[in-house]
Amino acid sequence: MTDEVVRVVNRMGYEVVNWNLDTNDWRSNYATSPIIDSLYAADTGSMDSKIVLMHDRPVTVQALESVIHFYKKKGYTFVNMEKCLGVKGYF
Repeated sequence: MTDEVVRVVNRMGYEVVNWNLDTNDWRSNYATSPIIDSLYAADTGSMDSKIVLMHDRPVTVQALESVIHFYKKKGYTFVNMEKCLGVKGYF
């Protein structure tokens, strides 16, 4: 993603949305712990909103329950992009 891509997308009336937490779930085919550990380590409490990058992989699905539990325990709620960004039209 370059600055030029962002400018073109913005000129077209779109907003670029990117994640701010990466699970690195693509690094492991078998273990859920690296996924969970990477999110726990990134949890500095400095972000009001988190957009977590997770891929459609079996190991990610296995980690999902733990990830959801972790963030719910911290007081986060889960919303779609429309609600997250306050912009209609995503769903």
